[in-house]
Amino acid sequence: MPIASLPPSLTDHYLNRELSWLEFNARVLEEAADPSNPWLGAAQVSCIFSSNLDEFFEIRVRGL
Repeated sequence: MPIASLPPSLTDHYLNRELSWLEFNARVLEEAADPSNPWLGAAQVSCIFSSNLDEFFEIRVRGL
């Protein structure tokens, strides 16, 4: 059953996968920018952010 054919009350429970991924990545970047984190930890989290964003564009944007 396609999501478009579901009643609006049921479609409110679905998340947009791409937007959710970008929001998660924004939270990762906020964690990297947190001054209370040690610099090496911030560098590691920045690498995770970069890897996530790279994967997003390789997989998600390519599919559009």
